Amino acid sequence: MELDDDWTGSVELKIALDHPQGVFYPGNQVAGKVLVSWNEPKIFLGLRVKCEGTGLVFFTDRSAGFRRKFSNDESYLAQEVYLIGDGESPVGTEGGQNEFPFSIDLPEEIPGSFEGRYGRVRYSVSAFLDLTNVVRITSSLPFTVVPVLDLNQDSLATLPISEDNSKVVVGQTEPLNMLVTLPVRGFVPGQTIPVKIVLNNVSNVEIRKLRVVFKKVITYHTHRKSRRHKEIIVEIELPVTKSCQVYETGVDVPAVPPTGLKFCSIIDVWYTLKVEACVEVNEWYLRMLQKNLKTRMRIVVGTIPLRHYETPEEELPGEGTGRQTEVGNIGEKPKTDDFAENPSLYEESKIYPSSKPNRDDPPGDEEAENGSGNTYAPLYRVYTFNKSKRNNHSSKSNH
Repeated sequence: MELDDDWTGSVELKIALDHPQGVFYPGNQVAGKVLVSWNEPKIFLGLRVKCEGTGLVFFTDRSAGFRRKFSNDESYLAQEVYLIGDGESPVGTEGGQNEFPFSIDLPEEIPGSFEGRYGRVRYSVSAFLDLTNVVRITSSLPFTVVPVLDLNQDSLATLPISEDNSKVVVGQTEPLNMLVTLPVRGFVPGQTIPVKIVLNNVSNVEIRKLRVVFKKVITYHTHRKSRRHKEIIVEIELPVTKSCQVYETGVDVPAVPPTGLKFCSIIDVWYTLKVEACVEVNEWYLRMLQKNLKTRMRIVVGTIPLRHYETPEEELPGEGTGRQTEVGNIGEKPKTDDFAENPSLYEESKIYPSSKPNRDDPPGDEEAENGSGNTYAPLYRVYTFNKSKRNNHSSKSNH
């Protein structure tokens, strides 16, 4: 049996995943099929599928007048299986449309997909049609690994927040006081963070507005240096009047990765909520010295909502939000069939504007060498709630 030496324009190779949006959970199987079309019977060495997962960090630093590059990477998954042949002995197949199903087990302890300005965690499945020892046809398709972070398992997520802060503005003798309260600390995409602000201003300084900013904070680690980058997800401005002391608003959580990025040692992710009372002074010399009254709080973003706080409209098998699931038991992870009829449960994530863009350096050359970090948008579970507290105030939102 001799290998064919003329494949020009005679073969088409594609990958189709079972999940319509290419979403899978750690510990589940990445399942699909490889579609091969050829116009006549062919002889080749084999058809194989490889599933890979890698993390990459890349940034530059211009401190001390020098431009230095920093990078780091790690591997989470590299599995390969042959669907036909073994890569050594020639095999033959009939012409026409051929389908070769495959399934590859994902490890339990792998990080979820993540895309950021200076790094990423990305998964892909590739098909290789080995025509000869040196010639092959390839096709690759990225997919999302959705991590599981059950807020019911996090002791901090269930706790309410009450932050009382005050300051005496320069030139004043009486303090400015601000109390910020949240019912819980943990939320999931699709949920609204209800924020209550009590402003007590007994000074003569003028407060014209309150700013509420929801940020994603990412730390990228290399062996020699780490870099922290902040993205503004939602920004809300509330006008302040002297006749009103209590202000309420809601911050909608979009499709974002959960807190922590567990099992990834080169990227950390967490979230903060900042409330800021913006001080207005007329004297130019006081304007140089004055600082706004700020309160910052850590927010936990998970993938399974708190049961005692809000119940989502839609539940899937294994999500552990219903009454039939015991507290502390995540349950069986959702499988592909659970989402086949409603793929819209997942929404694309995005990279949000930098909080201080003037201080940002462009990503390192590793991004160009390994493919742009913005070419793939992972998907995250977004819930729908019956009683979400929506934002009725004017806002500047980045989602």
